[in-house]
Amino acid sequence: MAYGCWDEDLPFAQYIDRCKRLQYLRDLAVDNEALTPKDLVELCKTPKLESLVVKNFKIPEDIEFTPYQGRPPANLKRLEIIRTTSLPMGPVVEMIFNYIPKLKSLFWTLETQYYSIWFKPNDISQALPPLKASLLDLHLLLVDSWGFCNDQQLDFSDFVALERLEINERFMLARNYAATFPQHCREDLFERLPPSLKTLKVISCCHVGYSF
Repeated sequence: MAYGCWDEDLPFAQYIDRCKRLQYLRDLAVDNEALTPKDLVELCKTPKLESLVVKNFKIPEDIEFTPYQGRPPANLKRLEIIRTTSLPMGPVVEMIFNYIPKLKSLFWTLETQYYSIWFKPNDISQALPPLKASLLDLHLLLVDSWGFCNDQQLDFSDFVALERLEINERFMLARNYAATFPQHCREDLFERLPPSLKTLKVISCCHVGYSF
């Protein structure tokens, strides 16, 4: 944020408009806990931006997010959400994904101070549809935390372009009791994968990968 563009009272996203040099960015990394979902969408509007890495991104549970109207979709091809405490689910995440329908690669790494979290896989499934036609590479990971959910399953069978999937077992091999072992051999696992898939890596909670 150099070149005389810094203003402590200016909202973060407006730096993109003030710093003309940033209009030619292709790759951008941001580490800012104050970054809001609206800020993230504003960053995606950078005309030539293709890759965006965001660390420590948080989505408040009570946030209200108004969808953008009459604006062309962003050209972003790669998005990495790292060290977030928020799962990729809910209407706010769906709004963000709606704005980046050309996305090819999505990395979402959840890190939380709580040892365990509860979630419903269907809530994640409802946020991902805007990316079904374009996504080639998807990574959904848990770091230093456990996720417990009901026995619903994530289904990627209609992600027509997906070629690589790296995912924590808690997302893909859900179990309804915390004490049970992972159901690594679920008969329906491959029915929930698209024909286009070339690489599948399921990461266990012991940090051991199962490649297929």
